[in-house]
This record gives sequence, structure tokens and C-alpha cells, in this order.
Amino acid sequence: MKKVRSKALWKYLFEKGVLEGTDEEIQQAKREYRKQYKREWKLRRLKQKEIRPSFTIKEYQAIQQVAKKAGLKPTGLARQLLLSHAEGNTFIHNRDILLQVLQNISIVAIHLVKQCPKEDYTKLIEKAEQLLLNYLFNFDSQDSHKK
Repeated sequence: MKKVRSKALWKYLFEKGVLEGTDEEIQQAKREYRKQYKREWKLRRLKQKEIRPSFTIKEYQAIQQVAKKAGLKPTGLARQLLLSHAEGNTFIHNRDILLQVLQNISIVAIHLVKQCPKEDYTKLIEKAEQLLLNYLFNFDSQDSHKK
């Protein structure tokens, strides 16, 4: 009998009790194992599907620039864009920056309700404004490259 290099195959043959049998019994058990392995492999493959779009060099370079600004790789960007569209959501470029703006505005709203001194929330408003301007400037410059 040839050496069995696959641990899973060896375990299967051991559980079937054919390791001490004839070469013909071992070969038959190996064929059964292979059929079972292929069947399970096909079932695993059915659970995932692939999409493989292709782009020209110019298109890919544009996608790379957008992905770089979003802090993603081109495939990650494509995946997020497609999934957000499929779920009916809008893909938001650099969502973390907008969340910081929202946090600053929320803190300012709380300060206003509590009637805190003006100096406390003025800095937060300026910070939120600057973050939003930077975000929009980067987004607009990205759009101007498309034109």
C-alpha cells in the first residue's frame, strides 16, 4: 500500500477499518472518500458566488484613486458599493469623518441645552465645520477629476 499523505483520508480509512485489509479494499475506500470529498466541495462552493468584472487601464486607475481616498483596496470598494446598493443604502465615503462631525454637533447641542459658556462649544462647532469642509473638499476634488 502507498503512503497516505492526507490526514483526513487516513482518518477516513482508519474509521472504515480497511487499513489492515487488501489493496483492493483500500483502493475502493479511497474512491468512496474521493467521491464524498468532491460532493462536499461542490456543496461548499454553492454557498459563495463570484463576480469578476474587468476594466480598462484608465478605468482601473480611476477606481484606484477613489479607493485610496476611501482608505480601501479597489476590490473592497467595489464590494462595499455593490452591497450598499443592493441593500438600498448609500455608500458614504470616509464615514468616520462624518461620524466625528455628528459627535461634535451632538456635543454642542447638549451644551446649548445645558446653557454652558459659549467658549466650550464654539471650538467644537469650528472643529465640526473644518472636518466637514475637508470632507466635502476631498469629495468635490474627486468629482472634478471625473469631469
